[in-house]
Amino acid sequence: MVKTSGKRATIIICIGTKKFSVLSIYNDLIKLDIEADVFDYFENDSVFSDKSFMFNSKKYELFEHSFNCGYVDSRMTERSVELALAQEWLKCCSGEVVEVGAVTPYYFYDKKIVKIVDPTDLHHRVNNKKSLFECDFKEKNILSISTVEHVGTCDYGMSEEKNVIDAIEKIVEEAKSFLITAPLGYNELLDDWIRNNRSNSMIRILRRGINNHWVEIGLQDYQEIVYGPLWAYGLVVIEK
Repeated sequence: MVKTSGKRATIIICIGTKKFSVLSIYNDLIKLDIEADVFDYFENDSVFSDKSFMFNSKKYELFEHSFNCGYVDSRMTERSVELALAQEWLKCCSGEVVEVGAVTPYYFYDKKIVKIVDPTDLHHRVNNKKSLFECDFKEKNILSISTVEHVGTCDYGMSEEKNVIDAIEKIVEEAKSFLITAPLGYNELLDDWIRNNRSNSMIRILRRGINNHWVEIGLQDYQEIVYGPLWAYGLVVIEK
């Protein structure tokens, strides 16, 4: 019932103070592939044991940071996944990179990122204050982390007439290569676009299972993933 309802469950483990027993139950819950927040009653805290995730048949270590991310022994945001993917993509990317939306400056420096496009962010490494629609991305490598979902929503005081689909299509049509990530359930236009493009091999979905456990699901299995009050429970990854 929980697995197919589209809602998250709350599970409280009341088995005593033995950590091994609690983790054993936690690991059994992971195998059930359900969406739930799991708590240890006697520790009065969530249960955490995940340090990595699988994506496209490759293992990634969860990215840890104090700013809007978290650590593996605590509740982590979707940045722990997005930044792990971004670092690997940057490592494999050939040539200079343009970042759309200032995210990496708050977490790490990578010499491949030579331009950061963001009309509102005040970080000193933002060197292009234009809208992405004013930029030429032809033959460029584009990185965009949790940014496109804000386009057309009036977030951050912006009043773009275009929307998230326009932003994605511009990057996809112009860029030589790209990595775009965005939370699911935040922008209805984006969610509908994904459902209408289930055969697109560039699109992949990651879903938060229990606590910090992330799993990749097939596009054909993607239904509705609700955006949480503090963090995402699902991510779309668009890559070429």
